[in-house]
Amino acid sequence: MDQKAKPGKQLNITNVAYETVEKTQRVPFQVVTKYDDNLEKGKQLVKQEGEDGKLRKIYQVTKENNKKVKEKYVKTISEQEVKHKIIVIGTKEPEAAVATSPQKSKKQTKTDNKLASQPAPVGSKPEKSGKTLRMVASAYTGDCSGCSGYTATGINLKANPNAKVIAVDPNVIPLGTRVWVEGYGTAIAGDTGGAIHGNRIDLHVPSVSAAHAFGTRTVTVKILD
Repeated sequence: MDQKAKPGKQLNITNVAYETVEKTQRVPFQVVTKYDDNLEKGKQLVKQEGEDGKLRKIYQVTKENNKKVKEKYVKTISEQEVKHKIIVIGTKEPEAAVATSPQKSKKQTKTDNKLASQPAPVGSKPEKSGKTLRMVASAYTGDCSGCSGYTATGINLKANPNAKVIAVDPNVIPLGTRVWVEGYGTAIAGDTGGAIHGNRIDLHVPSVSAAHAFGTRTVTVKILD
């Protein structure tokens, strides 16, 4: 612009244009778990369904001779607020039912007394036991590449790497049930899995190496009252 044009000299002209570009971004909803002591233990209900949010981001694009050379962020506009899914898990203990026990034979009474007098193995006795199952157990971790870190009931495993949580088939062990697992301890049935069906459970451990070290084994599982 500050030079004079001369005959035979080539002039290079750059056409600069600006345009506004909008990009839509989805905001996935999270699963939030709440506990209710008015709802029977082991039961759960969905209080609110989840719905993804939507953001619209505005950018200013600079083009030179119809080629994009720069993109500058301008602002974000919320198109739709995210609505988190809320699951309520019951913690109310069921009232004890009074039942009349059938009269035992002398032989059965003698056997029961003998079993009751035998000491339990040290460190292997759960707090309080109910139904006992033999199940195939494997291990998993929430601290892995591509893992959300959240269980099916909304427990944040990445924030709680030492949480005692197991994945179960809800048709066998209802979500929210407290259990004792041989070699693992007391845990909460707080997750599910695509490969967890029937007499199969998955135990949460802090790391991938710990999951590999655990492998697959058959364990005793006791439902705690």
